[in-house]
Amino acid sequence: MRRRTVCASVGGVVALLSDYRGLLTEFGNGTSLSTGRIEETEFEAETHMEPLFTCWQDGVTVSRIGAKNQIRIAGQIESGGRSCMETVLETVGIDEDTDTLLVVVADRQQQGASSCTLEEALVRYDATMTLKDAVPNRVRVRHRSELGRGGSHDQFDETVVFETGEGETRTVSC
Repeated sequence: MRRRTVCASVGGVVALLSDYRGLLTEFGNGTSLSTGRIEETEFEAETHMEPLFTCWQDGVTVSRIGAKNQIRIAGQIESGGRSCMETVLETVGIDEDTDTLLVVVADRQQQGASSCTLEEALVRYDATMTLKDAVPNRVRVRHRSELGRGGSHDQFDETVVFETGEGETRTVSC
């Protein structure tokens, strides 16, 4: 079992994604994402043989913990080529226009890997985002893969909407 844990503050991983003003521009459509409200991110990924959900597909459970200003995501991403792929928290930011937290989890090729075996695997991950103030009512989760279909592509893209500010959980899976 392979396990990776990353804990970072705004001065760490999130700062790598942003410039000095706490903004980054999302790929593709030019949406500006703010990182200034994000206090801390935690991410852990682990290859599993058993699915988190009742299927062998991408899925997420998103929890909004308003009292702690946190969003927690327990997810699984379908992966091939575990011999040369790594699952990482690629992007975390807030679209201030829609008050949506965007989280991108990517399955990407490891640096220096020249060839991959194509075994199928599910990678379970847990991500926690702690904000400096109130958490958004909308959370958009994307899973991106570098294998297949001619390069990088989104294989999962779902938005979860919460009704109230406390203790809600939503699941999107097969």
